[in-house]
Amino acid sequence: MVAGVGVDHEDMAGEQARAEREQAERRRLTAAELFSQGVPQAQIARRLGVSTQAVYKWHKRWTAEGVDGLRSRRPPGYPPLLDERQRVELVEVLKAGPRASGFDGGWTLARVATVIGRRFGVLYRYPSPVWSLLHRLGFTPQRPARRAVERDEQAVTEWREHTWSQVVEPPEPAGRGSAAPTSPA
Repeated sequence: MVAGVGVDHEDMAGEQARAEREQAERRRLTAAELFSQGVPQAQIARRLGVSTQAVYKWHKRWTAEGVDGLRSRRPPGYPPLLDERQRVELVEVLKAGPRASGFDGGWTLARVATVIGRRFGVLYRYPSPVWSLLHRLGFTPQRPARRAVERDEQAVTEWREHTWSQVVEPPEPAGRGSAAPTSPA
């Protein structure tokens, strides 16, 4: 079910989020400089293009903690269960295929969770966090086309190209009328 590695969207999204946090921090530090110069909060809000409520909160933090109170903190949310090195190693394991990890058939979320548990000692109890991790790593779901083993591709192509066009009648041309359901036409 899991295969296909594409563009590493996690890196792109992470870079964008990091750039946005840095821009917000620069804005707050500029506000701190303006606070120390005695510039009114409403004027700071207009100058920085933010709400007066935001400037009020920044001023409160600046008064209590100084400039350090306005610096960026760690990114929001839980820290990842696998570090960067482990995620790179996981991609290599998944690319090697399920056989290399002792499985017959294809990858499933349960099998990926098992590999993560065995290799890194990290327990994923539910499939959705495994899916989220794989998605961030650039993997996409892959489902095999279900086809009978006995299927004769040449016969199917012949039937589609020649027989089907003779079986299906073309629709009658649409006549004049109204699209309204109450029309007598």
